[in-house]
Amino acid sequence: MTPTAPLTPPSHPSSPSSRPSISRCSSCNQSMHHSPVAPTGPITCVFTDIIDSTSIWEAYPEEMWEALQTHNKLMREELLRCKGYEVKTMGDAFHLVFSDAESALRFCFHMQVTLSDTAWPPSIVAYHKGKLRFDEMDQKPPYPGLTVRMGIHFGQPYGEELNPVSERVDYYGSMVNRSARVQGEAQGGEIAVTDEFIEQLRQYRMKDKQLKEDLTGPLNDVIREKILLETMEPPVGVFEVKQDVKRSKKLKGLEKPVYITRIGLIKPPQKDELCETGSSEYPVLASSWWQRALNQRN
Repeated sequence: MTPTAPLTPPSHPSSPSSRPSISRCSSCNQSMHHSPVAPTGPITCVFTDIIDSTSIWEAYPEEMWEALQTHNKLMREELLRCKGYEVKTMGDAFHLVFSDAESALRFCFHMQVTLSDTAWPPSIVAYHKGKLRFDEMDQKPPYPGLTVRMGIHFGQPYGEELNPVSERVDYYGSMVNRSARVQGEAQGGEIAVTDEFIEQLRQYRMKDKQLKEDLTGPLNDVIREKILLETMEPPVGVFEVKQDVKRSKKLKGLEKPVYITRIGLIKPPQKDELCETGSSEYPVLASSWWQRALNQRN
């Protein structure tokens, strides 16, 4: 796993003058300068990954470079708001940690809404419109644009170490490996979480008496859904807990099975609920309930 480093532009353009310059974006500098102290002890790990990034890089390198810069800027801005810590990036993937479970979930909820409301390059929008038309039902992205899958897990890392090159603290152990595998179980626009994370979220909220009802007892489908959605209180129709895919699964390289719950971003409003602005081919989400979700970022 490589340390965080300035992004390397695609080699596709033949003319040196046409290639994007190699520079760290201002949001990255801001994020690194103002990021909180690296958490210690039990932590909440978040891994993110852009869906189909390899195929998009092959087909539209210039547009993907533009989209990646936008994606990274949005990620780091929201990370600052949620007081998370950027461990490193791996290509288009982020490894993040949070000192509390609620901040991690808030980050993922807000980022999924933000990404769906972003004006992506037209060629990337067209690419995902094709997937909306031809993909299997469970594989369809929720909107035409750059889509991201996320995974959250809570636990105690075996150890942490300061990377002398990136000057960022990195985390090691089975807890980190499990977090990365969980992210791989999500589809575009989804957040995959473990029972360990949901339990920590429940304990955190019960301690502060923030749960609206008694949700004690062994975790079951009803309790999982109420804890996750009640924590963020998203407007009706924005997210759903996917009842048919919660399962105990043996993930590659892990001895113990993991019980995973997926939270899905529901497909945004249809065309007659949207309005067009400017020359962008990506419609601005205009329904009142979706705007409420966007307002949660503030």
